[in-house]
Amino acid sequence: MFRFSILLVALLLSAGCQSGPDTLPEHYQQQTITPQYLQEKLLSQQGRVKDLRAFIKTVVTTPRRDQSFRQIILLKGDDRLRLDTLAPFNQPVSIFILKGETSRLFDLKNHRMYQGLEVWNMMHEILGTVIDFGEYVPVFYGDIPRLQHMKWAKAELNEDKTHYILTGHERARRVTLRIRLNVETLLPETMQKWVGPQPLYTVIWDDYKDINGTQFPHHITVTRSAQKDQLTLIYSDPVINKGVSEETFSPKLPGLKSQDPLPNS
Repeated sequence: MFRFSILLVALLLSAGCQSGPDTLPEHYQQQTITPQYLQEKLLSQQGRVKDLRAFIKTVVTTPRRDQSFRQIILLKGDDRLRLDTLAPFNQPVSIFILKGETSRLFDLKNHRMYQGLEVWNMMHEILGTVIDFGEYVPVFYGDIPRLQHMKWAKAELNEDKTHYILTGHERARRVTLRIRLNVETLLPETMQKWVGPQPLYTVIWDDYKDINGTQFPHHITVTRSAQKDQLTLIYSDPVINKGVSEETFSPKLPGLKSQDPLPNS
């Protein structure tokens, strides 16, 4: 178990920022810092954003090519995602929708709708990789997937005492997470995820800004070592918790062709 003196931390940080006792973060007043305390702080931040809409710049880097898109992102809950890809004059040219376990891609230029495996085939053709967006919806909010299911083994300060490093496991799924939290704000800045010994992906949350009392990361990067790809989202003026209708994820777009009937969802 990780313990340290609040006096030591206060002295170390005061040398750099010259903050007085009345400006110290609340957790500096704790006599000990444990993994459970850090988890409670993370859980208190988790789920503050219920829905979101924003313009984003999306950068996809793969061994085949690097691409940049201007998009509109809409999120609701932990299983609703819509990405509208825009032409130079902000006209949508395609719409990707994740609703639960159902994915659809609407090609507005060619009046086609893709679903199921067709979506993944088109994604690989366009991007040079396939991204299971269902894994990353919480990440795009700044949340940690399945945080409440983790059992935390240890926490420690890094060498320069700027971050807490929190390591935990979800043994039923053989998942390991390692999270780096800013020592002053306790906001997560990086997360690494493994399944068994295999590294799955790394997330970097950066450029936190206050939105109506919620600290929201405006720059999010997901890197997958096995696929050798990287996805970066850069937010512009995100709007959170103002409501995104369910109809947003079931658009009625006349004239689209599909080989198969649209499944109920």
